[in-house]
Amino acid sequence: MRSSAVDEDSIQFSFAGQLESFLYVTHDKLFQSIKQCFASAFSERVMQYRHTNNISFIGVRPAVIVQQMIFGEISGVMFTGNPLNNDIDQTLINATYGIGEGIVSGELDSDTWIVDHFGNIVAQKIVPKKEMIAFDNKTGSGTKKCNVDHDRSQKPSLTNEQVLELKRQGDILESLFDYIPQDIEWCIQGGILYFLQSRPITTLGHINKSKPKTILDNSNIIESYPGVTSPFTFSFASMCYNTVYRQFYSSMGVSEDRIDALTSSFRTLLCYIDGRIYYNINSWHKTLQLLPGYKLNSELMDNMMGVKSPTKIDAFSSISFSDKFFIEVPRLLNGIYHILGSFIELNKTIKSFIQTFDQVTKGYMDEKFESYTNRQLLDIYENEIEPKVLNNWKAPIINDLYVMIYFGILTKLMNKLDIENNQSIQNDLLCGEGEVESTMPTMEIIRISNWIRKDKQLMDLFMSTNEDQLRATLLESSDSQYETIRKKLKKYISDYGFRCMGELKLEESSLKEDPTFLFTTLKNYIKKDEINLKEMEEKEKAIRKKAESIVFKKVSRKLKPVFLHVLNNARKAIKNREKLRFMRTKIFGIMRSMINAIGRNFSHDGLIAQPKDIFYLHFDEMIQLIEGRCISMDHIKNTITLRKEAEIKYQAEEPGERMLFFGDIYEKNFVEIQTDYNLDESDCDLGENTYKGVPCSPGEIEGIAKIVLSPKDANLDGEIMVTKRTDPGWVPLFPSVSGIVIERGSVLSHSAVVAREMGIPTIVGLRGITDKIQNNDKIYLNGTTGIVKKL
Repeated sequence: MRSSAVDEDSIQFSFAGQLESFLYVTHDKLFQSIKQCFASAFSERVMQYRHTNNISFIGVRPAVIVQQMIFGEISGVMFTGNPLNNDIDQTLINATYGIGEGIVSGELDSDTWIVDHFGNIVAQKIVPKKEMIAFDNKTGSGTKKCNVDHDRSQKPSLTNEQVLELKRQGDILESLFDYIPQDIEWCIQGGILYFLQSRPITTLGHINKSKPKTILDNSNIIESYPGVTSPFTFSFASMCYNTVYRQFYSSMGVSEDRIDALTSSFRTLLCYIDGRIYYNINSWHKTLQLLPGYKLNSELMDNMMGVKSPTKIDAFSSISFSDKFFIEVPRLLNGIYHILGSFIELNKTIKSFIQTFDQVTKGYMDEKFESYTNRQLLDIYENEIEPKVLNNWKAPIINDLYVMIYFGILTKLMNKLDIENNQSIQNDLLCGEGEVESTMPTMEIIRISNWIRKDKQLMDLFMSTNEDQLRATLLESSDSQYETIRKKLKKYISDYGFRCMGELKLEESSLKEDPTFLFTTLKNYIKKDEINLKEMEEKEKAIRKKAESIVFKKVSRKLKPVFLHVLNNARKAIKNREKLRFMRTKIFGIMRSMINAIGRNFSHDGLIAQPKDIFYLHFDEMIQLIEGRCISMDHIKNTITLRKEAEIKYQAEEPGERMLFFGDIYEKNFVEIQTDYNLDESDCDLGENTYKGVPCSPGEIEGIAKIVLSPKDANLDGEIMVTKRTDPGWVPLFPSVSGIVIERGSVLSHSAVVAREMGIPTIVGLRGITDKIQNNDKIYLNGTTGIVKKL
């Protein structure tokens, strides 16, 4: 006997557990149970539920369903979309012995399986099922709780075959309900599967799974564009990605017709949701299929991007045998020829790119463009930067492909070796490379701080003076007694001034505009003991040598030449990547200076209220203003106002790192995936206050935790830094800490690369750790195993 009200179990609201159900009802109690079931629609808890959810009390029309009772031997609940993490591509199945009343009420423990879209069991959790609920034979009606035989209680309640059959039948049932994810109660009796009830999953009921699915993910790109990003930066970055990747695939021998056929995919490599930049995973996978070896490359690309839940995209339909033989095979051979050729010529390509880059940018590195007109600035972009730099960006992208392939192969080779903590050992193999571009700004600050320590007058000045006064005294004055330090600081700002927090966000101020962070970092460094760079370098070489010793004992003589080739090329590619990424920082820095100049001109001419308002426009809108193609100045000003209001709203929100859209990319078609959900039993055995992330740089330490949400607010002195995310602008903080714990990132993240070079124990990928650890907590960090523990 179960209830069914007109507004019960709607897509918006589930009355699950609110109304009464009666099991094993005998004939003599039939009408009494019907009355009780009907009356439960007006109970106090149901009325409270209606009040809480603002559901009308008028016109309540309960009904009662009378069903034949199935004496379930195994029962459970199946969700055709996983409500625990909102992953629509997963089916979640709970099962236990007896009937399902114990699962629905939460009274009994149950086994759990997760099955992916392709019919693979990706996770399971089998628990002891000491009790079950069954028919009460003594009374002849109702239910009773009884014990389960010990041996049986330890076994899975379902076989893998039964789990997969449930998944298949659930998909069929879901299709009958317009592909809306279903919450299904089921049981098995005598080997026959019965579906007892189905209703929409309340949190996923707005989704129609038959519509085209788009996956957005910011696991990796958040390091380049943390937090809320301005409309201007997004529009410029999106345009750059479109331009750069089209030329990359062209250089790989892909025809213009095939590239043009994916115009929308190249245009949507980046998406913009609630002020944050996301990768459109569909677009990346579709374009990647232009190259040979998609199956392997897609896996390697997901790993390189740090995508936590890789999803295969079926971008192209199947083709006939003749097309495969006469079209696809020649394309495959052509692609392999161009990839191999580009790898062989990579050193030469990089050298040529750097020469051209330096020729174009050398006159603009320290230029503030204060006397330039808007037309002159636009000419510099259109005649110099766009054609000679942005349209010549093949070397960095080819090198990224090089990193992706060689690092991916190295990972696969390491996984085949019987080595404890092989991920950490692989990280150790990659450290100690020396002169990695991303570490050089910090190394130079260390040299300056060591030099300051030797001058008592300067030491006293730094320790007793705030950053603004230091700037005025050491940079802006002409006092001859500070000439040497002034030269060192100005050279540093000239060489590395574009490196800052959020350095690819054009709206951010670099050290060239505001060098405050440089003085803050120096003040932190000189408070510590002198940092010996040579010792740091020797320590990293020792870690690398030890890792090589461990690995080469496990690598067979036959495999060793292959392993060395892969390892050396992975090291070289990662080092080149850091160098080329710093060049990206420089070109974005020059663009920042130019856009700031245009903003000042716009503000001076009354086109916008403040110079920084330019960052609330799109790149094309700025050009339209310069060229007299703007439809309405009132429209521009209103647009800026609206986008400022939207930014305030975005700042108060923290959208997830992975989103699914079914149909058009509108909010009503959206599901946010909870990527920190994990059913893996091994994680359940870590113990209280113990957490596991991705090990990136080895070392065991105990220390005091310091939660740092912005490097500008950091005052560090040997603590373990715990933060949500980092970017290259955070690196100067690293020598001031004893360890690093980061919620986001991967082993190839910029911060991970730098931490390895500096020998700082580091763990990334610990979602939510800034909520679990508080300031001044004493914690243990193991950069080899990825374990963090509150002490």
